[in-house]
Amino acid sequence: GKARNLVWPRDGGYSLARPLNGPAEGGDPLEASGPVLAIKPLGLFRYEIYAPLVRLLESNGYRTGDLANPGADETFFIFPYDWRYGNVEASRELGRALERLRRARGEEVLRVHFICQSNAGRIARYFVKFGGASLERAEAGLARPPERVRAGKLILVGTDNGGALDSLRTLSRGRTYLPLLGRRILPETIFTFEPVFETLPAYGADRFFDGDGRTLEVDLFDAESWRRYGWSVFDPEVRRRLDKRSREDLFGDEAKRLSYLAGVLDRTRRIHALLSRDVESFGQTRYYLVQNAYRPTGHRVMLTQDEEGEWKTHFSSDKAVRKDPYLHSLAAVPGDGYATQESQTWMSPQERAAVARPPVYVPEKHRDIIRHPATQRWILEFLAAP
Repeated sequence: GKARNLVWPRDGGYSLARPLNGPAEGGDPLEASGPVLAIKPLGLFRYEIYAPLVRLLESNGYRTGDLANPGADETFFIFPYDWRYGNVEASRELGRALERLRRARGEEVLRVHFICQSNAGRIARYFVKFGGASLERAEAGLARPPERVRAGKLILVGTDNGGALDSLRTLSRGRTYLPLLGRRILPETIFTFEPVFETLPAYGADRFFDGDGRTLEVDLFDAESWRRYGWSVFDPEVRRRLDKRSREDLFGDEAKRLSYLAGVLDRTRRIHALLSRDVESFGQTRYYLVQNAYRPTGHRVMLTQDEEGEWKTHFSSDKAVRKDPYLHSLAAVPGDGYATQESQTWMSPQERAAVARPPVYVPEKHRDIIRHPATQRWILEFLAAP
């Protein structure tokens, strides 16, 4: 849409939500058509997002095409996917798009390189390993890397391969894309976006501690934990808002929400397990990593109870944690401000062996790494490597 949609309407993002009770009559009115190249909020200034990357490749001889209707001579394509739907579905759509491209080029086997930022890395990794097969077929060992598409290089820019604890914060508190004036996307809206759950951290353990720094045994992938600690739609404020607005057409009742949550958490755990697994016929894909390890990044969460026994969740950037050096040292580790360094390199042994060279580091926060001039130089160098 337009940049003004980052500010208005003040609907909590409900128009973006995916109904938990199934598609609305007439289907989903929204469609992913491409990345945001640049925005000009309120007409005051221009903020570029993916435009620098597009300019970089076009100025170095790549010809931009459309995956919906590819031509035989085009060499650079952007894959638009709906980030409200699951990554396995996005991987399947990626396979269909590349098959159209293969036929348009008249090639028996299509050779491609992937440039992926953040969550897109998970989509490409799944496709490279399982060819867009269903979760069940991949778990049963019935999926293989695609036969007619060969991934030569996989360039991962700020990719949270093992997930990021910031996702729990987004699911519990919502988010805005513009400071102060930005339109807030409420937690219940984000609750309907399956890929946000798929970025929950699956690497390591020991995620929670109390106000004294003692470890708490909490299963992040158990729906009952979410209800007990009041995360996302189980937060008392969110519950009151949902009761007041009576939007069961979108969010169902509490039993429906709990059932949906249990299912999506189960699928998330299984997807992470698959991505951490080696596969047969992996091929010769080479991995290149662009990362940041210079910013404090949330790794653990503090849980406390108030006098009424209600649980409070404190993230690494919250005052209750940040003001205490000891607690902050428990909660934050090096990373890019979103994904920890450990998460960025969390891959299967097979994939780690496929890393063509040591990771390169760019001193920029997670969402801006792709825009940094150093990243662009590295991308060109990786693409040019034999």
